Amino acid sequence: MKITKVSFSAGEERLAGNIIYGDGESKPRLLFLHGAGKATKERSSYLAFELAKHGIGSFSFDFSGHGESSGRLEESSLKKRLAEASVALHFLDKSEGITVCGSSMGAHIALELVKTAPVKTLVLFCPAIYDRNAVPVPFNRGFSAIIRRQGSWRNTDVFGSICKFTGNLLIVTGEKDEVIPGGVIEALDSQAGNAKNKEIIRVPDAGHQIHTWLSEHSDYASLVIKRIVQMSDS
Repeated sequence: MKITKVSFSAGEERLAGNIIYGDGESKPRLLFLHGAGKATKERSSYLAFELAKHGIGSFSFDFSGHGESSGRLEESSLKKRLAEASVALHFLDKSEGITVCGSSMGAHIALELVKTAPVKTLVLFCPAIYDRNAVPVPFNRGFSAIIRRQGSWRNTDVFGSICKFTGNLLIVTGEKDEVIPGGVIEALDSQAGNAKNKEIIRVPDAGHQIHTWLSEHSDYASLVIKRIVQMSDS
């Protein structure tokens, strides 16, 4: 297994990334997008290593203000994260469509990428979606006030993305997730009527920190990996 550390520019920031190559690949075809808080590109490593064994390479990176990347988290925004993710796409082989795996806030970014990128398979872990009015707002300048309004997530632009999405959709959610409103999963499910293949894996004992839980429970992790491989290769 070959792993390459890279550094790349996105706007005024310098971001750190990891390329993990699948067997026989010259470029990866899967992008990981981590969530907010203390999340980093390493959060999904347990999946990336296993996927590489199945011939699926991946690219993961630290959004600005996280991990080894420059910038301050509080000065970032959803709009800035989308711009950074769009630059990260250059590391992928897009010739036959790509797989994007987004976790929590990263899932919102993944849904935004569907509008412009050749996404064949979309994998959403405990997905968060946000009020359109929160997208350009820096995290330290009123972002929290907007998203804490009751039902604010319903005023989102990403439903338009998922309605038109004709690729494969896999949603992995923890039944004990107390961060993401239950209605988010149901709404994404109902809006994704044009998806080629669609599946929701509800993990009984997992909370919002789904990757920590999966990395400690190989049976469910193996199921998720199997589904990602199947959808990415279909």
